[in-house]
Amino acid sequence: MSEYALFSGGHDSLVSTHKAMQEGDADTVAHIDTGIGIPATQEFVEKTCETHGWDLEIVSSDFEFEDIVVENQFPGPAVHIIMYSKLKERALRKLARRHDGKPTFITGVRRDESERRFRNVDPEMEASSWVWKANIHDFSKRDVEAYIDKNGLKRSPVKQKYHHSGECLCGAFGNRTEELTLLEAHYPETANRIKELEERVQEKHGNDPRSYWAHGNMDEKQLRALLADNDESQMMLCASCNKGFKE
Repeated sequence: MSEYALFSGGHDSLVSTHKAMQEGDADTVAHIDTGIGIPATQEFVEKTCETHGWDLEIVSSDFEFEDIVVENQFPGPAVHIIMYSKLKERALRKLARRHDGKPTFITGVRRDESERRFRNVDPEMEASSWVWKANIHDFSKRDVEAYIDKNGLKRSPVKQKYHHSGECLCGAFGNRTEELTLLEAHYPETANRIKELEERVQEKHGNDPRSYWAHGNMDEKQLRALLADNDESQMMLCASCNKGFKE
């Protein structure tokens, strides 16, 4: 049986990963390359693992984000589950198929992030191809910060500037006005990549809202409600798409 600590690059997953590796609950760190993340996020993950001597596997899906949106336009909240399935779940399935039994994926999801999670997130949950383990499910945000300080962990510069991990910029729950401004200020190459992709989408589909990245522009309360209505599997992994959620 193999145990992986899932490290998105945000603070919750940093704590979850450090705790899992220190306590021997995981033997390998796994990072999902969604193909639409901020490069500095993956660099932070790689540097952190190198610093601590953790084995790291970077896994990716067979789907390309650019191909998906050029064909179907940019996702909104209603189709977030499709992006989750193609960019993240497919990558984990590739990793799981390497093993005879079900691997364990340790995630930094926390119960106090939302009422929905408080009711539904357990320390351990079994899925069809793997087992989820939430090893900081009872941590508060203050507990996370205290753990980072106590163990002298380096915080992600992306999280500090962009306010979430930057692992996945699919934009399904994004706020274009706020997030594109931050990208332009701190990660202009990523912002330019998104704007160039928008031009390709607009050439094929015209100038309507879905031809723009992060067109939902919903506030945090609306985001939480919509995410809770989606597939429960997303609660364990994909909250890092949204400000105010697990990183």
